[in-house]
Amino acid sequence: MLADVDQLVWHPKLRSLHDYWRSKHAPAGLPRKRDIDPVEIGSLLSNVFLVSVERDPIRFRYRLIGSAIIDVSRANMTGRTMDEAYPGIREKATYLDYLACTEQASVRYYRGHTMFDPDFAFLTTDRILLPVTEDSGAVNFILGGAIHRDASGAEI
Repeated sequence: MLADVDQLVWHPKLRSLHDYWRSKHAPAGLPRKRDIDPVEIGSLLSNVFLVSVERDPIRFRYRLIGSAIIDVSRANMTGRTMDEAYPGIREKATYLDYLACTEQASVRYYRGHTMFDPDFAFLTTDRILLPVTEDSGAVNFILGGAIHRDASGAEI
């Protein structure tokens, strides 16, 4: 299942990431983490992130964050959980997208205001969440991409 934003209006970089993810699909099931090769998506890496899914209780831990995302957020959250990085996140729609991606193995796409900081209210974000497994079939990782734009619509 895809989120409400039509693929025709997806940011081209995020559409490319989605196409790459689809090309890695196992015959039955989700792409496996070991099949994701950063070299194959080199031009997208600054806008890519990888999140591991921890269970009991469910938590999302940032494993890799691209430089463009770090630059906009003004912090490197690598190694931290989403709860540590963004206190109060569980009450936000962003968190629900991560849950849906994990529990329903569904692609999630978001376009709207950035979640980083009230100072960034002028920014808009396009974000995609793509479920990835190891071998169990359960979602163990989320491969994501994010593009941030200023008030004029220019990518930053």
